[in-house]
Amino acid sequence: MRKHKILDKCPFCASNQSMKTPAWILMPILIFALGACSSDPEDLPDGQSNDNTTQGKEFAEGKSSGQQGLPPGPMDGSGGPLDIPMGDVNDLNSTSFGVTWLDPENWVDGKIPGPVFKLELSTDADFEKVLFSKTYVDEYVAFFEGLAPATVHYVRISAMPATGDDRYLPSQPLVISLATNLDAGSYGGIIIKPDFGSVSFEWPKVKSSGPIDYSLQIYEDFESKILIKELVTRETSFKDFPLIGEKTYWLRFRYGPAADNVEDVSSTPFVTQFRVPGNELNSPENLAASIAGEDVRVSWNPTANNLGSIEYSLKVFVGEAKSDLYGDFHINTPFRVLEDSKAYGSFNFELKVVPQDGNTKDIESQITSLPFDMPVTSFDPPLNPTLVISRDEPTMLTATWQPPENVNETLRYEIEITEDGNFTSGIDQRIENHEVNTGDFTSRELGKTYYLRLRTLGPEGDATHLPSVWTETITYAMPAPPAAVEFNATDEKASLP
Repeated sequence: MRKHKILDKCPFCASNQSMKTPAWILMPILIFALGACSSDPEDLPDGQSNDNTTQGKEFAEGKSSGQQGLPPGPMDGSGGPLDIPMGDVNDLNSTSFGVTWLDPENWVDGKIPGPVFKLELSTDADFEKVLFSKTYVDEYVAFFEGLAPATVHYVRISAMPATGDDRYLPSQPLVISLATNLDAGSYGGIIIKPDFGSVSFEWPKVKSSGPIDYSLQIYEDFESKILIKELVTRETSFKDFPLIGEKTYWLRFRYGPAADNVEDVSSTPFVTQFRVPGNELNSPENLAASIAGEDVRVSWNPTANNLGSIEYSLKVFVGEAKSDLYGDFHINTPFRVLEDSKAYGSFNFELKVVPQDGNTKDIESQITSLPFDMPVTSFDPPLNPTLVISRDEPTMLTATWQPPENVNETLRYEIEITEDGNFTSGIDQRIENHEVNTGDFTSRELGKTYYLRLRTLGPEGDATHLPSVWTETITYAMPAPPAAVEFNATDEKASLP
């Protein structure tokens, strides 16, 4: 028998026995035991205590595994993290309880004994001050007794592969919280069993002279008095009350005599926090986009680790920076076809899995993103552009050009003429269809120089058909205006009669 000093000044024992049972679904369990014994713990290194504490007892014996292992190998954690160790509570009374745990559900025995369980005790929910810490291999039971009154204790159990076993990563911990109350006597305690998206409460029947009512109040925020549920019952349990996962709640519990019971007295109300776990949905895998006809089809592998009904939240962004919202879709199928895709051409997809209304078990997944650009094309620029003055109208210029070899009925021409050789101001712009290969520009001023350029465009509203490069700039200098005729008043023809 090995002994460990425990920091509580009332007796604490942790005994370990061999136990192994089939795998079952684990949930964190919070135990609130009501008893009598007093002192405040102090912080010391793992497994140590001060001289004023009572020694605790720890019993352990070997256990042989009944699992058939796969050949272990240097998998570098490719087996993923171990599942949270599965646990249960038994032998609950006013000052003690037993806890048992099982191998993680995804554990497979190998050549190295394992897994290794780490058991820690603290009066700090964040375990910044650890009162007791020990590792176990092939041991599955611990017993705690002599709990101090009005003190919350936290037990944390983690699973990890043994040194040299590289198949897995460490698990997330199971946290068991237990708190004693100042009320002593016949009442044992209350067990809070959070499940994915729900919580159950169990408590032993109070020894009394008459009927007893049990009162439970569940708060989302106790300080703000945001009450979610209030229940008064004479039963000794309240099962499977749905609560949104990955949130902390408050319980206020008390018992007292029923209206026709004049002999018993009410207990002191007990208030404590508890956390409801949520099943984080796996992020969608293999998010991909493809062209379906003239539109974009985005698809992904269905998510399968959900415990309740789910849907997919798909946000689609467009624009040059892919930041303008095209649509926010909530769909049940693992794909979506985007209508009028060619009007945008470039997309960014943000996809996550979310629980549907009423599903409190699952919590949304992490976001998976994918940028996607549709294939683009363009026509060749116009051929042989010219710019000449009209024979019939001295202030009109006429532009001509030839279609490129890859012309089709969707082609359009963009023509610009201006007095600014940099094409930054005063631009006269025209858009013509594929059948047009000439254009007249009237009201040009004599003595000025004009600049012409052309390019081809794709169909209107098609961002996948890019404009061609501009043609080389064509320059045309208008002829100077005729010289003005002077009027001579002394000219004989101009003299008065």
